[in-house]
Amino acid sequence: MIGSHQLLMTNFTSGDVGTVVETFNSTGTFTVPAGVNTIELLLVGGGAGGSGVRGGGGGAGGVVFYSAGNSLQVTAGETYTVTVGTGGTGGGNGFSGATATGGFNTSFTKSGFPDLVVANGGGEGGRGFNTEDGEDGGCGGGAGATNGAVSGGSATQTLIDSNRSDIVVGHGTAGGSTNGNSGTAGAGGGGGAGQAGGNGSNSNPTNTVAKGGHGYTADITGIAVTYAGGGGGGENLPGNSASDVAAGGDGGGGRAGFASSGSEDGVDGTENLGAGGGGGAGGTTPIGAGGDGGDGVVIIKYTTS
Repeated sequence: MIGSHQLLMTNFTSGDVGTVVETFNSTGTFTVPAGVNTIELLLVGGGAGGSGVRGGGGGAGGVVFYSAGNSLQVTAGETYTVTVGTGGTGGGNGFSGATATGGFNTSFTKSGFPDLVVANGGGEGGRGFNTEDGEDGGCGGGAGATNGAVSGGSATQTLIDSNRSDIVVGHGTAGGSTNGNSGTAGAGGGGGAGQAGGNGSNSNPTNTVAKGGHGYTADITGIAVTYAGGGGGGENLPGNSASDVAAGGDGGGGRAGFASSGSEDGVDGTENLGAGGGGGAGGTTPIGAGGDGGDGVVIIKYTTS
Protein backbone atom coordinates (compact mmCIF):
# COMPACT_ATOMS: atom_id res chain seq x y z
CA MET A 1 0.00 0.00 0.00
CA ILE A 2 1.41 3.42 -0.95
CA GLY A 3 2.69 5.33 2.04
CA SER A 4 2.49 2.40 4.45
CA HIS A 5 5.42 2.11 6.80
CA GLN A 6 6.28 1.37 10.40
CA LEU A 7 7.66 3.92 12.87
CA LEU A 8 9.69 2.82 15.87
CA MET A 9 11.40 5.00 18.46
CA THR A 10 14.21 3.42 20.46
CA ASN A 11 16.88 4.50 22.96
CA PHE A 12 14.62 7.22 24.36
CA THR A 13 16.73 9.37 26.69
CA SER A 14 14.72 12.48 27.56
CA GLY A 15 11.54 14.32 26.69
CA ASP A 16 12.95 15.76 23.47
CA VAL A 17 15.93 13.56 22.57
CA GLY A 18 15.89 10.06 21.14
CA THR A 19 16.85 7.76 18.30
CA VAL A 20 14.17 7.07 15.71
CA VAL A 21 14.12 4.15 13.29
CA GLU A 22 11.62 4.26 10.41
CA THR A 23 11.08 1.11 8.37
CA PHE A 24 9.44 1.38 4.94
CA ASN A 25 8.04 -1.93 3.73
CA SER A 26 6.39 -0.19 0.78
CA THR A 27 6.68 3.08 -1.11
CA GLY A 28 6.15 6.36 0.78
CA THR A 29 7.78 9.68 1.65
CA PHE A 30 10.22 10.81 4.32
CA THR A 31 10.45 14.40 5.57
CA VAL A 32 13.62 15.25 7.47
CA PRO A 33 12.69 16.46 10.98
CA ALA A 34 13.89 19.77 12.37
CA GLY A 35 17.40 19.60 13.78
CA VAL A 36 18.38 16.49 11.80
CA ASN A 37 21.23 16.84 9.28
CA THR A 38 22.53 13.27 8.96
CA ILE A 39 20.84 9.89 8.72
CA GLU A 40 21.84 6.28 8.63
CA LEU A 41 20.21 4.63 5.62
CA LEU A 42 19.71 1.02 4.49
CA LEU A 43 18.20 0.17 1.11
CA VAL A 44 17.54 -3.35 -0.20
CA GLY A 45 16.34 -3.96 -3.75
CA GLY A 46 13.61 -6.45 -4.61
CA GLY A 47 14.73 -10.07 -4.92
CA ALA A 48 14.32 -11.94 -8.22
CA GLY A 49 12.26 -15.00 -8.98
CA GLY A 50 13.84 -18.41 -9.37
CA SER A 51 13.17 -20.25 -12.62
CA GLY A 52 11.09 -23.39 -13.04
CA VAL A 53 12.12 -26.72 -14.59
CA ARG A 54 15.56 -27.25 -12.98
CA GLY A 55 15.91 -23.49 -12.90
CA GLY A 56 18.54 -21.21 -11.45
CA GLY A 57 17.95 -19.53 -8.12
CA GLY A 58 16.86 -15.91 -8.11
CA GLY A 59 19.43 -13.26 -7.27
CA ALA A 60 18.84 -11.11 -4.21
CA GLY A 61 18.37 -7.39 -4.39
CA GLY A 62 21.47 -5.27 -3.99
CA VAL A 63 22.13 -3.61 -0.64
CA VAL A 64 23.23 -0.03 0.07
CA PHE A 65 24.11 0.87 3.66
CA TYR A 66 25.17 4.26 4.98
CA SER A 67 26.19 3.27 8.50
CA ALA A 68 26.88 5.47 11.53
CA GLY A 69 30.49 5.97 10.45
CA ASN A 70 29.46 6.93 6.90
CA SER A 71 26.12 8.64 7.44
CA LEU A 72 24.30 10.51 4.67
CA GLN A 73 23.91 14.27 4.85
CA VAL A 74 20.37 15.64 4.53
CA THR A 75 18.61 18.98 5.07
CA ALA A 76 15.87 19.47 7.66
CA GLY A 77 12.46 20.07 6.12
CA GLU A 78 13.23 18.40 2.78
CA THR A 79 10.99 15.58 1.60
CA TYR A 80 12.35 12.47 -0.09
CA THR A 81 10.48 9.83 -2.06
CA VAL A 82 11.15 6.34 -0.75
CA THR A 83 10.52 3.69 -3.43
CA VAL A 84 10.60 0.09 -2.22
CA GLY A 85 11.29 -2.39 -5.02
CA THR A 86 8.94 -5.34 -5.30
CA GLY A 87 10.16 -8.89 -5.78
CA GLY A 88 10.10 -10.69 -9.12
CA THR A 89 7.87 -13.63 -9.96
CA GLY A 90 9.04 -17.23 -10.17
CA GLY A 91 9.10 -19.07 -13.50
CA GLY A 92 6.27 -21.43 -14.47
CA ASN A 93 6.29 -25.18 -13.94
CA GLY A 94 5.83 -26.30 -17.54
CA PHE A 95 8.21 -26.54 -20.47
CA SER A 96 6.41 -23.57 -22.01
CA GLY A 97 5.62 -21.87 -18.70
CA ALA A 98 6.11 -18.24 -17.85
CA THR A 99 9.64 -16.89 -17.56
CA ALA A 100 10.85 -15.68 -14.17
CA THR A 101 11.24 -11.94 -13.67
CA GLY A 102 13.81 -9.83 -11.88
CA GLY A 103 13.29 -7.69 -8.79
CA PHE A 104 12.70 -3.95 -8.96
CA ASN A 105 15.00 -1.17 -7.78
CA THR A 106 14.69 0.47 -4.38
CA SER A 107 15.56 4.19 -4.24
CA PHE A 108 15.76 7.28 -2.03
CA THR A 109 15.03 10.37 -4.14
CA LYS A 110 14.57 14.12 -3.74
CA SER A 111 11.92 15.69 -5.97
CA GLY A 112 13.40 17.21 -9.11
CA PHE A 113 16.73 15.41 -8.75
CA PRO A 114 18.06 12.08 -10.06
CA ASP A 115 17.84 9.11 -7.71
CA LEU A 116 20.06 9.91 -4.75
CA VAL A 117 20.64 6.34 -3.65
CA VAL A 118 19.63 3.17 -5.54
CA ALA A 119 19.71 -0.52 -4.57
CA ASN A 120 19.27 -2.54 -7.74
CA GLY A 121 16.73 -5.34 -8.05
CA GLY A 122 18.04 -8.91 -8.33
CA GLY A 123 18.50 -10.83 -11.59
CA GLU A 124 16.20 -13.78 -12.31
CA GLY A 125 17.45 -17.33 -12.48
CA GLY A 126 17.94 -18.98 -15.89
CA ARG A 127 15.53 -21.67 -17.06
CA GLY A 128 17.22 -25.05 -17.33
CA PHE A 129 15.02 -26.50 -20.03
CA ASN A 130 15.79 -23.52 -22.28
CA THR A 131 19.51 -23.41 -21.42
CA GLU A 132 19.36 -19.85 -20.13
CA ASP A 133 22.06 -17.83 -18.43
CA GLY A 134 21.23 -16.20 -15.13
CA GLU A 135 20.29 -12.55 -15.53
CA ASP A 136 22.36 -9.62 -14.27
CA GLY A 137 20.99 -7.66 -11.32
CA GLY A 138 21.81 -6.19 -7.93
CA CYS A 139 22.85 -9.77 -7.26
CA GLY A 140 23.03 -12.06 -10.29
CA GLY A 141 20.64 -14.93 -10.98
CA GLY A 142 21.84 -18.55 -11.10
CA ALA A 143 22.37 -20.32 -14.43
CA GLY A 144 19.82 -22.87 -15.63
CA ALA A 145 20.83 -26.54 -15.57
CA THR A 146 21.96 -27.97 -18.88
CA ASN A 147 24.44 -30.20 -20.66
CA GLY A 148 27.13 -27.56 -21.18
CA ALA A 149 28.54 -24.31 -19.86
CA VAL A 150 26.04 -21.65 -18.83
CA SER A 151 26.88 -18.48 -16.92
CA GLY A 152 25.38 -17.00 -13.81
CA GLY A 153 24.32 -13.36 -13.91
CA SER A 154 26.72 -10.59 -12.91
CA ALA A 155 26.18 -8.17 -10.03
CA THR A 156 25.24 -4.65 -11.15
CA GLN A 157 25.06 -3.02 -7.72
CA THR A 158 27.25 0.07 -7.46
CA LEU A 159 29.65 -0.53 -4.58
CA ILE A 160 31.49 2.77 -4.20
CA ASP A 161 30.11 6.22 -3.40
CA SER A 162 32.54 8.33 -5.42
CA ASN A 163 31.10 11.51 -3.90
CA ARG A 164 32.04 10.45 -0.38
CA SER A 165 35.80 9.83 -0.57
CA ASP A 166 35.21 6.51 -2.32
CA ILE A 167 33.59 4.77 0.63
CA VAL A 168 32.11 1.30 0.15
CA VAL A 169 28.36 1.40 0.68
CA GLY A 170 27.00 -1.11 -1.87
CA HIS A 171 26.90 -4.90 -1.73
CA GLY A 172 26.10 -7.47 -4.40
CA THR A 173 27.56 -10.66 -5.92
CA ALA A 174 27.19 -12.89 -8.98
CA GLY A 175 24.98 -15.92 -9.48
CA GLY A 176 26.38 -19.42 -9.76
CA SER A 177 27.23 -21.00 -13.12
CA THR A 178 26.87 -24.57 -14.38
CA ASN A 179 29.11 -26.69 -16.57
CA GLY A 180 27.15 -29.91 -16.65
CA ASN A 181 28.21 -33.07 -18.39
CA SER A 182 24.67 -34.36 -18.68
CA GLY A 183 21.13 -33.13 -19.05
CA THR A 184 20.54 -33.88 -15.38
CA ALA A 185 23.11 -31.38 -14.12
CA GLY A 186 22.10 -28.92 -11.42
CA ALA A 187 21.36 -25.21 -11.82
CA GLY A 188 23.35 -22.43 -10.16
CA GLY A 189 22.33 -20.62 -6.99
CA GLY A 190 21.35 -16.96 -6.96
CA GLY A 191 23.87 -14.44 -5.67
CA GLY A 192 23.42 -12.90 -2.22
CA ALA A 193 24.53 -9.48 -1.03
CA GLY A 194 27.44 -11.01 0.89
CA GLN A 195 28.36 -14.16 -1.05
CA ALA A 196 28.14 -15.45 -4.63
CA GLY A 197 25.69 -18.21 -5.50
CA GLY A 198 27.04 -21.76 -5.61
CA ASN A 199 27.83 -23.38 -8.97
CA GLY A 200 25.60 -26.20 -10.16
CA SER A 201 26.81 -29.78 -9.85
CA ASN A 202 27.95 -31.62 -12.96
CA SER A 203 25.46 -34.43 -12.48
CA ASN A 204 23.08 -35.98 -9.99
CA PRO A 205 22.58 -37.34 -7.33
CA THR A 206 22.46 -33.99 -5.54
CA ASN A 207 22.86 -30.29 -6.22
CA THR A 208 23.27 -29.11 -2.63
CA VAL A 209 26.45 -27.22 -3.61
CA ALA A 210 24.33 -24.74 -5.58
CA LYS A 211 23.00 -22.98 -2.51
CA GLY A 212 22.00 -19.35 -2.66
CA GLY A 213 24.65 -16.86 -1.61
CA HIS A 214 24.43 -15.50 1.91
CA GLY A 215 23.22 -11.95 2.42
CA TYR A 216 24.57 -8.87 4.16
CA THR A 217 24.15 -8.28 7.91
CA ALA A 218 23.35 -4.80 9.29
CA ASP A 219 22.36 -3.62 12.75
CA ILE A 220 20.63 -0.36 11.86
CA THR A 221 17.52 -1.39 13.83
CA GLY A 222 19.58 -2.17 16.93
CA ILE A 223 19.44 -5.90 16.17
CA ALA A 224 21.70 -7.63 13.65
CA VAL A 225 19.57 -8.73 10.70
CA THR A 226 20.75 -10.45 7.51
CA TYR A 227 19.20 -9.17 4.29
CA ALA A 228 19.27 -10.24 0.64
CA GLY A 229 20.03 -13.97 0.53
CA GLY A 230 20.02 -15.71 -2.87
CA GLY A 231 17.75 -18.57 -3.95
CA GLY A 232 18.98 -22.18 -4.25
CA GLY A 233 19.44 -23.76 -7.70
CA GLY A 234 17.04 -26.46 -8.89
CA GLU A 235 17.85 -29.87 -10.36
CA ASN A 236 16.40 -32.52 -12.66
CA LEU A 237 16.01 -35.45 -10.25
CA PRO A 238 15.97 -34.01 -6.73
CA GLY A 239 15.82 -36.01 -3.54
CA ASN A 240 12.75 -36.40 -1.38
CA SER A 241 13.46 -33.85 1.35
CA ALA A 242 14.66 -30.29 1.81
CA SER A 243 18.09 -31.52 2.94
CA ASP A 244 18.60 -33.13 -0.51
CA VAL A 245 18.39 -29.88 -2.48
CA ALA A 246 20.15 -26.52 -2.59
CA ALA A 247 19.34 -24.28 0.35
CA GLY A 248 18.63 -20.59 0.12
CA GLY A 249 21.24 -18.20 1.43
CA ASP A 250 21.05 -16.66 4.90
CA GLY A 251 18.94 -13.55 4.61
CA GLY A 252 15.69 -15.18 3.50
CA GLY A 253 16.74 -16.95 0.29
CA GLY A 254 14.30 -19.64 -0.89
CA ARG A 255 15.43 -23.26 -1.21
CA ALA A 256 15.04 -25.30 -4.40
CA GLY A 257 12.10 -27.63 -4.98
CA PHE A 258 12.34 -31.33 -4.12
CA ALA A 259 10.58 -34.56 -5.13
CA SER A 260 7.64 -34.72 -2.79
CA SER A 261 4.04 -33.93 -3.67
CA GLY A 262 3.44 -30.23 -3.05
CA SER A 263 7.14 -29.43 -2.65
CA GLU A 264 8.32 -29.42 -6.27
CA ASP A 265 8.23 -25.64 -6.47
CA GLY A 266 11.07 -23.45 -5.29
CA VAL A 267 10.36 -21.56 -2.08
CA ASP A 268 9.64 -17.83 -2.18
CA GLY A 269 12.26 -15.40 -0.92
CA THR A 270 11.34 -13.69 2.36
CA GLU A 271 9.37 -10.47 2.04
CA ASN A 272 11.08 -7.20 2.95
CA LEU A 273 14.49 -8.86 3.02
CA GLY A 274 14.96 -8.58 -0.76
CA ALA A 275 15.67 -12.31 -0.99
CA GLY A 276 15.75 -14.45 -4.15
CA GLY A 277 13.33 -17.30 -4.86
CA GLY A 278 14.45 -20.91 -5.19
CA GLY A 279 14.62 -22.82 -8.48
CA GLY A 280 11.95 -25.36 -9.34
CA ALA A 281 12.55 -29.09 -9.65
CA GLY A 282 12.36 -31.13 -12.76
CA GLY A 283 12.85 -31.68 -16.39
CA THR A 284 11.25 -35.11 -16.38
CA THR A 285 9.22 -35.52 -13.18
CA PRO A 286 8.45 -33.84 -10.88
CA ILE A 287 8.28 -30.45 -12.55
CA GLY A 288 8.24 -27.43 -10.27
CA ALA A 289 7.81 -23.68 -10.60
CA GLY A 290 10.34 -21.19 -9.32
CA GLY A 291 9.79 -19.26 -6.10
CA ASP A 292 8.96 -15.57 -6.09
CA GLY A 293 11.47 -12.99 -4.93
CA GLY A 294 10.85 -11.01 -1.75
CA ASP A 295 10.13 -7.29 -1.70
CA GLY A 296 12.89 -4.92 -0.62
CA VAL A 297 12.97 -2.50 2.30
CA VAL A 298 14.21 0.95 3.34
CA ILE A 299 15.27 1.73 6.91
CA ILE A 300 16.17 5.23 8.11
CA LYS A 301 17.72 6.01 11.48
CA TYR A 302 18.35 9.44 12.97
CA THR A 303 18.74 11.20 16.30
CA THR A 304 16.37 13.98 17.37
CA SER A 305 17.51 16.85 19.55
